[in-house]
This record gives sequence, structure tokens and C-alpha cells, in this order.
Amino acid sequence: MTWSELEQLLREHAKKQPRGFQAALAKKLEVKPPMVAQALAGIKRIPPEWLGPMTELMGLKLVLQPKLDAPIALAEELERR
Repeated sequence: MTWSELEQLLREHAKKQPRGFQAALAKKLEVKPPMVAQALAGIKRIPPEWLGPMTELMGLKLVLQPKLDAPIALAEELERR
């Protein structure tokens, strides 16, 4: 997944949030609400440092896992950990 794809996914989830989400996110990030509005509208990029606070407020968690086409040895090594 690219950063652009992740941004789009975050924007889609943000649209489903209840009223006041953008204001709450702006407060949590300590930025002005128009900055959040522009990022969620796609006018500006979503800064990577917003990822944690955004997913937390949306009730989501980010999970990293090996690609399905990853070599078997790598997958086996990760299972042992």
C-alpha cells in the first residue's frame, strides 16, 4: 500500500465519523481546524505524524504484516517471533 492509498483510506473513514470529528482531531493534533479540513478534503497531504492520532480517534489500529508474496522463509521467521 502506498502513502496515497493510505491517505485515501483514512479520508474515507473520516467521512464516516460523527459530527465534530474534525474539530476533535484538530484539538488532539494541536492544529487549527482548517488545516484538518484541507487534509481530509485532499487539498493538502495528510502528515505521517497524524496517523496515530487519526486512527485512535476513529477506533482503528494499524497492523503491519508480510505481503502474501513474501518468501516463505521470511513468513516462517516472523511466525517464530
